Amino acid sequence: MFSKIAKNYNTAYLNVYLHYVFDLWIHAERQKRRNGDIIIVRYADDTVIGFEKREEAEYFRKAIEDRLAKFGLSVHPTKTKLIRFGKLAFTSLEREKVGTFDFLGFTHYMSRTRKGAVVVKRKTRKKSLRNALVEVKRGLWKRMHLPIWHTGLWLQTVVRGHMAYFGVPFNIRSLQKYEWEVKRAWLWSLRRRGQNGRMTQERFLIYASQFIPKPRIVHPYPELRFAATHPT
Repeated sequence: MFSKIAKNYNTAYLNVYLHYVFDLWIHAERQKRRNGDIIIVRYADDTVIGFEKREEAEYFRKAIEDRLAKFGLSVHPTKTKLIRFGKLAFTSLEREKVGTFDFLGFTHYMSRTRKGAVVVKRKTRKKSLRNALVEVKRGLWKRMHLPIWHTGLWLQTVVRGHMAYFGVPFNIRSLQKYEWEVKRAWLWSLRRRGQNGRMTQERFLIYASQFIPKPRIVHPYPELRFAATHPT
């Protein structure tokens, strides 16, 4: 089970502040209770906590709310949820009740590999994909009348950066959608340059193949990461 916390706090000292308010406190609480495994991952004001037992999740949810309230902070009312998650939850008879959660631009969900193994998969969160495409369209609009090669090099950098972050295992469909939308936006931009009919589909595909990288998984699969960090 996972509980996600988002605090209504935004300052340059957020990480230092939450280190004392949240990190040290919850580590001490975890050591005192020791009732099942607890996994904690925090990045800035986004936190995912995994509990082995439901009663522990319910206890810590209330305890965290009380702890933050002492420092004028609060748990985000709409982004916080308690869900069933993990291999055991997925393979039980209540598979349809296994939830998903968003964290660091990804939607995390349980699924099976082609070989039937139950794994945690990640795909680009819809909002993250939408925001990334909005930024591409804004950039294309600003570069409407620049040389094609200039815009192509810029797009190449943007797409590579997107792939470098979101190119995780099992996320190829989201990467393909991003590539397709980027190409469509670029073609629309080129056809708005006052040269109607000159930018054909065939000509555009030459530019696209030259500048826009193909979608690919750039991060290793979990078993490869484990083998690298735990050599036999």
